[in-house]
Order: sequence, then C-alpha cells, then structure tokens
Amino acid sequence: MKKIKIFIFAIFFSILNYTHTFAVIENKIIANVNNQVISTYELKDKIKTILFLSNQSLSQKNINFAKMRAMKSLIDHKLKLEEINRYKISIEESVDISKYLENIASKYNTNKEGLRNIFNNNQIDFENYTHGIRVDFAWNNLIFSKYKEKVNLN
Repeated sequence: MKKIKIFIFAIFFSILNYTHTFAVIENKIIANVNNQVISTYELKDKIKTILFLSNQSLSQKNINFAKMRAMKSLIDHKLKLEEINRYKISIEESVDISKYLENIASKYNTNKEGLRNIFNNNQIDFENYTHGIRVDFAWNNLIFSKYKEKVNLN
C-alpha cells in the first residue's frame, strides 16, 4: 500500500513539473497530514473565510494573525475527515446543516444562495466552506455515537 502511495505521489509531482513548463502553478503542497495534503489554495481560502466571517478586512496584519488559526483548522479538518471515513460516517447535507447555513445567511440578510454569491464575490470557495461544515457535523455525530453511553446529561 505504501509503495502505491509513493508511486501516485511521484506521478503527481511529475505532472506538476511537466505542467509547470507551460504555466505558473500557484497551488503548492504546504503540509501533509497522514495521507492527505494541505495546499496553499486551501490555506488562502481558509484565511479569507476566517477574516470574512469575523468581519475583518483583508489586510496583511489580519492575514498574518489568521494564518496559524487557519492552518490548525485545516489540520483538524483533515484528521476529522480521516476518522469519519474510517468509521464510515456519512457527510451528506442534512436538515441541521441547512438550518446552520440559513442562520449564517441571515446574519448577512440573505438566504443560502445569497450567501453563496457573497462568498463568490469575495473570492471564497463556498463548496469548501460547506464541506467543512458537513465534516464538522459528521464529526459531532461520530463523537456522540462513540461516547453517548459515557455521557450523562441532566
């Protein structure tokens, strides 16, 4: 299995090197979390999302401040996704996720489609954002199902 991963990784880098001769590639791998990678695209998008949702401007000072938080969030996301896949937990859209997105959208006086447009206008990947929310909800389901017998709510 490890030989296959190394082979695929080698092919991936050969393709990147080949395409680099024809165009400048701005998306680079900046971290490896077990068998998953974090790219510069993901980091930039996460930083923009953090700044946008916290109503901060896209200044270098704010970017520098949000960078470590974004990186930690991406690492956590990759680890959660790995465990979710290992336990075969579904990360599909649900009523709870739709309500959550509608709640976020209402803060901007819009609906889910309007929120998508706001993200697009701010050059933030809405699909990455909603995928992160689905992973968080699936993670919560995994933790609850795994430890529900040990938790006593009053």
